[in-house]
Amino acid sequence: MSKIVAIKAREALDSQGLPTLQIFLWIADGRSVVVTVPNEWHYDNPLAIVNRDNDNQEFNGKGVKKAITLVNQTIAPQLLGMSCLEQGEIDKTLLQLDGTNNKAQFGTNTILGLSMATLKAGALSTNLPLYSYIHQKYQLTDLLSIPSCIYPLINGGDFGNDNLDFMEFELIPASHVSFHKSITMASTLNEKIRDVIETKGGSVCTGSQGGFLPRMNNNADVFELLLEAIKVSHYTFAQDVFFGLDASADDLTVDDNYHLRDKPDNYSSEELLQFYLQLREKYKTIYLEDPFYSNDEKSWQKITDRLGNTTKIVGDEFIRGDKDKLAKAIKQKTCNSVCIKLLDYGTISETLYAVKLAKDAELSVIIGDHSGETNETLIVDLAVGVGSDYVKFGPPNRGEKVAKYNRLIEVNEEIETSENESNRP
Repeated sequence: MSKIVAIKAREALDSQGLPTLQIFLWIADGRSVVVTVPNEWHYDNPLAIVNRDNDNQEFNGKGVKKAITLVNQTIAPQLLGMSCLEQGEIDKTLLQLDGTNNKAQFGTNTILGLSMATLKAGALSTNLPLYSYIHQKYQLTDLLSIPSCIYPLINGGDFGNDNLDFMEFELIPASHVSFHKSITMASTLNEKIRDVIETKGGSVCTGSQGGFLPRMNNNADVFELLLEAIKVSHYTFAQDVFFGLDASADDLTVDDNYHLRDKPDNYSSEELLQFYLQLREKYKTIYLEDPFYSNDEKSWQKITDRLGNTTKIVGDEFIRGDKDKLAKAIKQKTCNSVCIKLLDYGTISETLYAVKLAKDAELSVIIGDHSGETNETLIVDLAVGVGSDYVKFGPPNRGEKVAKYNRLIEVNEEIETSENESNRP
């Protein structure tokens, strides 16, 4: 009953109002699953090409009609009759049919949608929750638990409006904080931040990803704003909650230096390193994502050596779905954590390979969302099923983000119920 009997693709919209693929897949017992593929705003990963129509008369060239036609007329017939339980075989078939080393023929969005649908169908055919199916099938973690949440409540950089240089300023609940209290904390402090901004006469508008966009003279002042919000709550800084930062440093480079509004002149790599060390000392930043641009490997090594024992030094754009770069980062110790996003890898099998590679090397794993998300919640089950250390879904105040947090709440209740039942005499 696990055989695939029909597949259909159609157009859907992401959180930015841009088209993406929605794929329906039916199995032999008549049941079906549906998945919606995430988008990225400015996606330029040379290892994972997105299939777009490039017709400026529709969606400024970002349509997906070609991808839809590919699925319905070319790819789907090749997958009919295969078992959805054979995730590896289906992913391998998709890559072989594409025939390129960067998914340029079909597009990583096309391949990912079919791979996601296969995974969901596999869980459906075994009558297991998706996270449990992933857990049992791939055995990448011993126990099922909810990953710690990273809450980017203030945006800048590409997510902002020329208000700040760094892309995300994040709140991270302490490890002793339960998931329920973590969600409560995020919601509470989100309101407190709004109140502080309003008190200072600022605008409480939000950016493309839902974070606030306060206008500051420098980036470090954001942490002072966050401290004010924490002080008027019942939480204690550096006890209940810590800070994190997504620098997205590839966007800060100027002739091998870095530009920040925190001082008139550009920062050298060494000066930026000192800036991060000061942030760690003063503001307890326990999470630094993409602190240097991707080719500045010496600086990555330095900061991991200096702060790696107390801080997550996270490679996102630094790795960008390249398993060879991930292996090199592990060998050279240029980071101690990796942010994994589905679109960068293109298939579930390749994503899981990266997760295993990172976990085997004792790197922390963060499952992250995309800038063009939908209400699809597969990455929630994926994060729980593989035992990721963290998830990063954005502020809990937009539909596509809230859908994921609500799924986390649901999964948490199921896990707790299962544990309580297993502990009964």
